[in-house]
Amino acid sequence: MSVTDLTAGRHRRTLREGVLDPFTQAYPGTAFAFDDDRTGGRGYYRDACFGIRATTPAGDDLSLGDGGFVTWSTDLPGNARERLLISGLGLERLCEGFSSSACGDQRGTGG
Repeated sequence: MSVTDLTAGRHRRTLREGVLDPFTQAYPGTAFAFDDDRTGGRGYYRDACFGIRATTPAGDDLSLGDGGFVTWSTDLPGNARERLLISGLGLERLCEGFSSSACGDQRGTGG
């Protein structure tokens, strides 16, 4: 998982201590890092965004999910203090790239 600070570094320490460090401790075999070169989502996401990627057993790099804070939620209640973190996850990409049995595929088993 990667995190991008979209505030020119103002939230970097908070993101490291509150997001990356706890995930790194909880899942030591998984990579968690900043992605300062990310271009997608700039102008749409505000303050911070994230991406979830995985490497398949065949060595292919897959983008599985994405998300971040958006500003359009402040227009709904008319409250500039409103915050909304949205995300999307492509489960079909996970099933395509990894064992179909992990996704409940019953082909060939009579199910």
